[in-house]
Amino acid sequence: MKPLTSILALVLACQAHAATLIVTSDPSGAEVSLDGKQAGTTPYRKWLAAGTYELTLRLAGYEDLVQTVNLGDKLLMLKLELQQKTLPVDIMFKSINENTMNWRALDEDGTDIGAVPGTLQLPKGKVKLLLVKDGFKDVSVDIEVSKDLRTVVLDDPIPGKSSGIEGKAKQPSNKTTTMVLDFRKCRSPKDVSKEILFKDESKWRIINGELRCQSNRGFKYNYAMLRTRFKSITAVHIYGRIVGPGNCNFRIGAGPMNLVFNCLSHTGCEYKDGARNVCSPGYVLTSGKPADFLITLRGNNTIVYVDKKEVFRTSEKLSGTVAVYPANGSEIGITLIAVQGVPEETPATEPVPKLYAPW
Repeated sequence: MKPLTSILALVLACQAHAATLIVTSDPSGAEVSLDGKQAGTTPYRKWLAAGTYELTLRLAGYEDLVQTVNLGDKLLMLKLELQQKTLPVDIMFKSINENTMNWRALDEDGTDIGAVPGTLQLPKGKVKLLLVKDGFKDVSVDIEVSKDLRTVVLDDPIPGKSSGIEGKAKQPSNKTTTMVLDFRKCRSPKDVSKEILFKDESKWRIINGELRCQSNRGFKYNYAMLRTRFKSITAVHIYGRIVGPGNCNFRIGAGPMNLVFNCLSHTGCEYKDGARNVCSPGYVLTSGKPADFLITLRGNNTIVYVDKKEVFRTSEKLSGTVAVYPANGSEIGITLIAVQGVPEETPATEPVPKLYAPW
């Protein structure tokens, strides 16, 4: 039997030629391989013999990251950022009307890749797109996709004969559509009753091109909810305002998110994403002044903008339906609701209770 001192010396010798490797990635959850053998997922931590390794990280939707690692006798920590294979780009026309809605975007292979206006996932580098819609001339788009390119605004389309390629396009398994409700063309809520489910329709009315509702005092919500349910939602665009009284309580429910702008009880705004309840001090809306609300999927995040300024972001993805509503005696007016997503066949009937219950 070897003496204890010999065993201890052997252990120390081994430790002198080994170290801990720690690998984290943004985003996390990437598959880790060392010298071609799967070793785990990030965040990854392992005690390894000293030497040179080929480290590979793989994650769906991102480019593989391959790096040579020289591991000595000290702790080695690697923080690595994965690059997306595609980047989100918002493509839209200058105007918002019937002519500029529900266009289809085709790639160079003739595959339908999504709806315009909307957010498209495009490969980095030079990209050619063809935008098509029946009754209008095709629109060619040539862009250089990079991290710096966020939005492409196009001149309004020209009526004319379409190439007809839309009907021949390769269709994706989940086709994205854009649903637009423009209340400037309505005379009463009944004009949109097929598209919107009203809670207490008598409280809702059309005044000067606005869909309006003044809520009861307390927490009895009179919501206007889209009857369409979506498997996934990539963008929600709402143009509206607080009419009165006061300066509080314009609320939007979108999938797992519940957004309270100008919350009376907190003198600020309150954002709930299903897991978190975030309070932000200060009002973002001015009573009587219309605001532009945009909720859009960008990469791995859903971001909320008010008048083009980011106010909240979450990793939660949107699905289900969309609703707007006032609360605690406030009055709101909505001019436009536009939703881009993949619709389900089953219509919405009642909102998820937790979205509309008081917090």
